[in-house]
Amino acid sequence: MRLPLIKRSTARNRKRSAASSKYTLYDQDQIEYLTKVNIGTPPQEFLVTIDTGSADLWVPSHLCPHDECPYIKFQENKSSTYASMDLTFSIQYGAGSIKGTYAKETVSLAAETNQKTEGQPIGLVSSAKDDIISSSTEANGILGLAFPALTANSDTDQAYEPFVFNLASQKLISEPVFAISLNQEQMMIGGIDREQYIGDVHYVPVVKNRNPKTNKLDYTFWSVDLENVAVNNRNSGIITKEKRKPVILDTGTTLSYVNKQLADEIVKAFTNKTSVSVDLSSNLYKVDCGLKDSGVKVELSFSTASDQAVRLQVDAQELVLPPIGTDDLECAFGITYHFDEADTFVFGGSILRSAYFVYDMGQRRVGLATAINSISQIKI
Repeated sequence: MRLPLIKRSTARNRKRSAASSKYTLYDQDQIEYLTKVNIGTPPQEFLVTIDTGSADLWVPSHLCPHDECPYIKFQENKSSTYASMDLTFSIQYGAGSIKGTYAKETVSLAAETNQKTEGQPIGLVSSAKDDIISSSTEANGILGLAFPALTANSDTDQAYEPFVFNLASQKLISEPVFAISLNQEQMMIGGIDREQYIGDVHYVPVVKNRNPKTNKLDYTFWSVDLENVAVNNRNSGIITKEKRKPVILDTGTTLSYVNKQLADEIVKAFTNKTSVSVDLSSNLYKVDCGLKDSGVKVELSFSTASDQAVRLQVDAQELVLPPIGTDDLECAFGITYHFDEADTFVFGGSILRSAYFVYDMGQRRVGLATAINSISQIKI
């Protein structure tokens, strides 16, 4: 697609045109959720993973070898707005790693939109290891939606605001929020889509994490405090209000991770058994596929500024995943363990699909609401 050059708008025009926009997400077999991003002038389109667990936007450069970057690559010589930052970066993800250089470019999620940032720092990847760009999905990069402190160069003099934060800073959106419904495959930037949920949105504060670059507490991930886990109204006792645990809300992760002690307890209560069965090659729990329609609920309680927690009741239909291997009777379970050696708690798609989530950049909070067409519920 070829478009004419877009002239830089004035501050007055930008303020007047600030709005919210809806963007379609593409469900890759519940492994990843993708959206389209346009980079350069004229725009070059990429299909990238939306990732609230990282902050950088990156796509493959023309230097990335085909076996590591099998899809289209950004051609900087075809963009009139390309500007090198002369700065290298590298990122190690939970699975896979990348290396490349930063550049500044014009970025938008649709070819014709007012939600367009000019001179936006992006990563152009020359190396993508461990199948991070997989031939099994169509993901060709990542759109990081986490806080600025999580960008790869946040500790340098060229630290920058990620795409959505830049939209908010330049007042190119009506409100400094974005909202995601994985279930309905939609993302809204600049507002909340009232048609995507029922009832009210209930907010929980984002908590700080230790920034490995500075060793100081900072807003990095979309991380909230988990203060209780219950299965069919039976509390775990491992996580309590006094022993709360921060959990990262990560749309870029397929499964959800807690420590093994809690995961074992959840699965035992869910299956009503005294032991668990684990596929050791994947660390996935095996459960009876018939439990998918059992109505069993795993309730996750998140801390608020008051004494009243926000409770997400996740139905079994969200947590019982397709069978492991060829046995149609044994299915995988959406909560497991060993995300990393520190036993970091991460809630990925297996839980995030069950509600409507609002990410409020301005007030550093996350809103949860009962998603339409979902049997999982938000309660207080």
